[in-house]
Amino acid sequence: MKRLLFSSKFVFFLFFSLIFYNTSPVFAVSSFKLSNGLEVYFEENHRFPVVTQIIFYKVGSWEEPLGKSGIAHLLEHMMFKGSKNYPAGYFSKEVSRRGGEENAFTSSDVTAYHQSISKEHLPLIMRLEADRMQNLEFSSQSFDFEKQVVLEERLFRYENSPLNRLREKMLLSLYGNNGYGRPIIGFKEEISSLTEEDIRLFYNTYYRPDNAFLFFSGDITEEEIRALAEKYYGSLKNPKEKLPVSKEIGDISKGFRGEIILEDKTVKQPVIMLSILNYNYALNFPLEVLAEIIGEESIGKLYLSFVVDKDLAISTSAYFNNQKHFPGIFNITIYPKDVSNITEIKKELTKIKEIKITEEDLSKAKFRLISDIIYIKDNLLLESTYLGEKIALGKGFYDYASISKAIEGVTLKEVEEALKFLFSGSASVLGILLPSKEDEEVRND
Repeated sequence: MKRLLFSSKFVFFLFFSLIFYNTSPVFAVSSFKLSNGLEVYFEENHRFPVVTQIIFYKVGSWEEPLGKSGIAHLLEHMMFKGSKNYPAGYFSKEVSRRGGEENAFTSSDVTAYHQSISKEHLPLIMRLEADRMQNLEFSSQSFDFEKQVVLEERLFRYENSPLNRLREKMLLSLYGNNGYGRPIIGFKEEISSLTEEDIRLFYNTYYRPDNAFLFFSGDITEEEIRALAEKYYGSLKNPKEKLPVSKEIGDISKGFRGEIILEDKTVKQPVIMLSILNYNYALNFPLEVLAEIIGEESIGKLYLSFVVDKDLAISTSAYFNNQKHFPGIFNITIYPKDVSNITEIKKELTKIKEIKITEEDLSKAKFRLISDIIYIKDNLLLESTYLGEKIALGKGFYDYASISKAIEGVTLKEVEEALKFLFSGSASVLGILLPSKEDEEVRND
């Protein structure tokens, strides 16, 4: 029997065509809203007898009062310290003893709490999650303990990490002292000064049904999720006070361009990071595609140039991070082979806007991005987190439900315009991390 032999280009074209000419959306998400304003999103995924629940509160470090950074993250810790109805640790123990998993995270725009558990135990975790939305209770002792935990986390992640300290200084230089410029974990001095009353006020202000939404993914039907959501969350009340109006980002100078050099004796590997602000929401999808084209590990244009051709670096990456209150920030990271290569790397970075991008580059990048989105469905937690974060951006859920179509629609001209826009005067900061035999030194050039 003869074997059919296909060229790599033909296989790529075939697979690419199957995805890009499939008009069905990657995600089939439904939604409804309870009478108290709580939104519920869900996608049936019957690959596993498991359900993931995530509750997203539409508040993160962005809404923190000036001088009180770290409240949102510290409140995340306090949410595990018990309620009026259940003692500290009860929720976690009940999830664990039933073979489930749980965790939480805080970002600039949201705080989220998630659990993955077998379907028969879903009512339990819904009851417990609904309870702590309005019945949080903690002692002075538990507050003091968790504040110390956060301070130690800050010490480990920032004071003991020159790279994160550099990132912190870069964001402050670009955004200023607002929720995108400040570290999500907070500044050390401000964390230390937080009080129990600060946490309770933040909780009572923002943790409410009309400022949250649920996302479910897994082995459950629409009829089941509607009944359970109404049973456990439908009776929750909103405070009489209206939600505070979200803060404006304020003026960010479009002309800021700077360089920050941080030297530390603990550094073994130099690092170069370039962060550039995007001011145009219309460029968000082209910038996602651009990041894939130039930043993909081992095949991106940065890697091929800096690592393969010029032998200046050992690795490169690029990514675009979009945000709720600002179009977003484009980031490039390069690990030089040696400190002596930094001058040449900086010179080459100024030439990025001259990179030639072809239709083939564009097609392959879109193929990889859409493939990644499809594979997300193999992990209920990743799927729920990915979609929930897109909903939280507030630009319209159904725009993101068909995100594969949006990526597919990106044109070569749009990517070229995005590249030109970024490297033609947008606010940016270049951060350089260097080894030093002396104590830490920071220079702003």
